Amino acid sequence: MTFCRIVLVALFVHSAIFAGIAWAHSGATGIVKERMQLMKDIASDTKALGLAFRGKTPYDPAEIAAAAERIAEHAGMRLTALFPDGSNDHPSEASSEIWSDWERFTEIADDLRISAQRLADEASSGQTATAPLFGDVARTCKACHQDFRIDD
Repeated sequence: MTFCRIVLVALFVHSAIFAGIAWAHSGATGIVKERMQLMKDIASDTKALGLAFRGKTPYDPAEIAAAAERIAEHAGMRLTALFPDGSNDHPSEASSEIWSDWERFTEIADDLRISAQRLADEASSGQTATAPLFGDVARTCKACHQDFRIDD
């Protein structure tokens, strides 16, 4: 995948993530609010990464590594723990497909952890070398949103 394609995928994911965050948190409580906050934190770091990979902000290896590390920490089992059975009441944007295809959902959550950690580990290699790794993070976010998020 070319660098431009990676950046375009990242831009799409960034736009999709932020499109409904502000209104989605309205009225959320408990575990739904916790996971919405976690997703907001992931989205914020993804946005910062996207800006660096698009050249809108400087590519600072330490900042790239820190943002990717935070995403990795939020992903995997930490993310899936915020989706217990019966926790998709309004204003949750979680599709019931999460619970009917739990194996796929946990696989994507772990893929996000792995791809973000790879980016964190390789951040010092430079923007060109790590662009495909950021593309992996962005594609993982997109896959989860396509399969498991209800869009209004």
